[in-house]
Amino acid sequence: MQLELSIESLLNKEKIESNRIEFKEGWNSDDIYRSICAFANDFDSQGGGYILIGVEEKNGVAVRPVLGVEENTIDALHKDMVGNPHAKLEDISEILLTEHLKATGSKLANQVRIRGVGEVLDEMQLLSGPPEMHRIRNVALMMFCEDPGKFFPYMQVDIVKFPEGSIRNPNSFIEVPSIKGSVPQIIRRTCEKIQDLAIENIVDKIPNQMESVTSTSYPYNAIEEVVVNAFYHRDYTKHEPVTIEIEPECIRVINCPGIDRSVPDAAIKEGKRFRSRYYRNRRLGEFLHELELCEGHCTGIPTIQEELEKNGSELKILPFWIK
Repeated sequence: MQLELSIESLLNKEKIESNRIEFKEGWNSDDIYRSICAFANDFDSQGGGYILIGVEEKNGVAVRPVLGVEENTIDALHKDMVGNPHAKLEDISEILLTEHLKATGSKLANQVRIRGVGEVLDEMQLLSGPPEMHRIRNVALMMFCEDPGKFFPYMQVDIVKFPEGSIRNPNSFIEVPSIKGSVPQIIRRTCEKIQDLAIENIVDKIPNQMESVTSTSYPYNAIEEVVVNAFYHRDYTKHEPVTIEIEPECIRVINCPGIDRSVPDAAIKEGKRFRSRYYRNRRLGEFLHELELCEGHCTGIPTIQEELEKNGSELKILPFWIK
């Protein structure tokens, strides 16, 4: 596609506002993707912007001569940017695909070995493009690839437990190896690990009553709902892991960039059902719904609140927090 402006015009910041042009001396994917997302969101309604890679900047001015980019690195940079078009059918696990189809009661489960992964994915509408150049859709890689981190960097969960509290004694902690795999695998393994590290039975003796009351430190269903939502609503263009910090008094779930900005903080704090105007990964949500891991009708936070209330836990949900 031909640029509307010449490279020289962009380097000289001619005919366009300077805040719509960014110079990047080298390739730093995290930094550049943040700029791309900022221009794509276009919060100021300026029409996006331009990013020039291989240009050193000094006081907002392009340094001459321009550094440029080594020609033999262009293919690698392009691959890093687009990633998924280079995914192959061999990246899809026949076992994971078959297990999912069996779990959801699909008749296609018996067809994977007979017809092959490609035909089944095509019937599931998980391939795009012409037959001679099929591309695997992102959701297929998230669901049925053993190592989707090749295509979505830092698609993982990092868990750390502070037995005495991160403020009281930050040097005392238990760090869990990063949890990776397909989205269903990560969800299951993460919930199991939190159950081991944080969920305990609590027995309370009630005065003048023979029967004791048993509860848990955290209801498992609430934990599962939070973990599922973290991956359902994750921004996969952000190269940050889902981070879970277990404190003596709370579990903190940090999921970049958090709940969509169309949802008011007040609605989140009240814990009521709210409707977002935007679902980040609607197709992924459909697959998780098939596995009965989510509803997809903005019921996540109310479900968490209900589970906490049934368990007798403190009712408090804040952005990035479970308490």
